[in-house]
Amino acid sequence: MAIVTQRVSFAVVIALLLGWGIMLLLIFQASNEILGAQVDETAPPPLPRGVRLLLRVDKDVYQPGEPVLISLRNNSPVKIWLAERADGCATSWWRLEQVEDDASAAVNLTGQTCEAASFGSAEFPRHDLKTAQWDGLIRVNQLGEVYGQAPTGVYRIAVPFLRGRQVDEHDWLLPDARYVYSPQFTMQ
Repeated sequence: MAIVTQRVSFAVVIALLLGWGIMLLLIFQASNEILGAQVDETAPPPLPRGVRLLLRVDKDVYQPGEPVLISLRNNSPVKIWLAERADGCATSWWRLEQVEDDASAAVNLTGQTCEAASFGSAEFPRHDLKTAQWDGLIRVNQLGEVYGQAPTGVYRIAVPFLRGRQVDEHDWLLPDARYVYSPQFTMQ
């Protein structure tokens, strides 16, 4: 009696091996991402679609009295509007925040910057660069007349912005103003 066997083509065998190999590779990669996933609590929230703002400070650690250099670049294809004072105060577009142990909780500090009155807005042109310098001083009293060195701690710079339309001064009080944050830095 003759033994009859079915023949499987070489192409079918290769296709099956490749299919199983790709499936196993995807499962392995997914399991590594799940097991190795760590939440970066210091990462800022994502920016809205179409907004490409890059906010940076020049260093990670500063000594007392050392200035913090701040830069903001706009690479967005949509119109971006920043806060601006009518009197031309150069630091009206950013604010200082002290980051607590939980990175999501930040305390808004008022550095030696503009008073919080008569804010308007100005368009931040595409591919433009804004720079500023913070001297490490914060207001010590509520009236803003006395300044002192910022205490040791972790800080970040926050810039409120709106996109797509011109805004008036009252829009900066509304919750639809979004923020871009600098990387955290330490004052020693």
